[in-house]
Amino acid sequence: MSETIAPQREATTYTLGRKRERNFIGRIPVRTTIVGFVGLMVFVVSMLAQQVRFAVVAVLVTAVVGALVHFHRDGRSFVTSGRLMLASGWRRITGEDLYLSGPESRVPGGQRRAPGMLAGTELLEDVDANGYPFGVIVNAAEKQVTVKLSGQLSGEVLRSAEEDEATTAQWGTCEAQWAHNRNLLVVVARHCTRPSTGMLALREVETLDAPEAPERARQIQFERARRLQAGGQDYEFEIAFTLKVSMSHARDHRFLDQLRYEVIDFYGGALPWAGIEARPMTAAEMVASTHKAFNPAAEEDFEELAIKGQDHGLPWSDAGPGVAKATTRGYFHDGTWSRTWEMVSAPPATFEDKHLRPLLAQHSRIMRKTVCLVYRPFPPGTAHSLVEAEHRDAMVGVNDGKTIKSVDAELRLEGTTASRKALAKGAGYGRRSMYVSATWLPGEDARAIDSDVEALANQLNIRIREMRRMQDSAFAFCLAAGAVPFGKKD
Repeated sequence: MSETIAPQREATTYTLGRKRERNFIGRIPVRTTIVGFVGLMVFVVSMLAQQVRFAVVAVLVTAVVGALVHFHRDGRSFVTSGRLMLASGWRRITGEDLYLSGPESRVPGGQRRAPGMLAGTELLEDVDANGYPFGVIVNAAEKQVTVKLSGQLSGEVLRSAEEDEATTAQWGTCEAQWAHNRNLLVVVARHCTRPSTGMLALREVETLDAPEAPERARQIQFERARRLQAGGQDYEFEIAFTLKVSMSHARDHRFLDQLRYEVIDFYGGALPWAGIEARPMTAAEMVASTHKAFNPAAEEDFEELAIKGQDHGLPWSDAGPGVAKATTRGYFHDGTWSRTWEMVSAPPATFEDKHLRPLLAQHSRIMRKTVCLVYRPFPPGTAHSLVEAEHRDAMVGVNDGKTIKSVDAELRLEGTTASRKALAKGAGYGRRSMYVSATWLPGEDARAIDSDVEALANQLNIRIREMRRMQDSAFAFCLAAGAVPFGKKD
């Protein structure tokens, strides 16, 4: 009797690619080359004019400026770090790091508006072409709007490896389809865990309860639902889309005519095949989601009203905190503390499917946690041009000179080659970042939470850092309410 051994299937691995860079001479970045070129021209002109002292000063200034521009610390230049320190100091001097609502508020009318970048936004509501109401956060100053989807993930179900890979591929298909929208700026996937009140579970058990069921079975179901009130956690998932629109003035809402059809493309298409059942969030749900982040004590009230089917009646102008204080390492809001970390570098090596599961899952010591995955797609035409330019630059870096090529140059060429092949197959091209926010009550061990978050990141081979001196802005990024943490040239 012969025994046949089935071949073992090798696990599929993924990679996020490399950070986009453009080099000029000898792998020197373009910005450093420009500074050196300007300094060289000033030196030559000064020597021709026989201004030797001025030429020496120009060389020294060029060396200092070139070093500040060229060298980075964790992906942030020394110039940017200095600007952050000056801005943080100026905010403390002027009192802008403290936010108060009510009569003492600086906002006209004393409303509890969301502070910072969200203070100048307004909330509209419309109905899409399928008849679903959806809310729109409008930032008239930046000419940007944000719509959000409330998603239900498929969870842990029995599926084969091929089905898991197909689901992951469908999410990539969704990103590629969204990238075809030239108005789309940012896609934010927001994952939140918070202490469970157990109301939803009790409501579901009451709805599914049948009088003819055995009394013992009914008692077990109610007991399991009540256990969620003691130490359990709820999981919430949202997707936010920020788009640029054309507005002639602050009250120009003609963009809603086109947005009614664009929203359908966001929650339709391949998204259900990626294991996500999503629907547009209404204006009331957006207000509740934002206010619960600022004031966790209101979670139970909003959940009770949602179960009863009643409107909370809270306007967008009152969705912010009553009091908020930004410090170097934290953000105090309505009796709770929050701290946010940003991803410095993604996994440098390949990783398998469900790599972020430990970070997204519930944690016994971090009761309130928010993980925002940010994706900024390039339009298809722009993506092809960028990848081709990056590939040519990588080939020059490998073929430049007769010395032994560095491992980094070889890896860069390999990554750009893979990007060209992926684009040829219809994949998207964009930039990714991640933010992790933890919220705790006064008296809890903040050092233990810091250690847990950093341990989770190290487990995933991800480098993170605290967003020091900008914790309030970082908290706004994690709200997925239209606060975009990037400039036009970033």
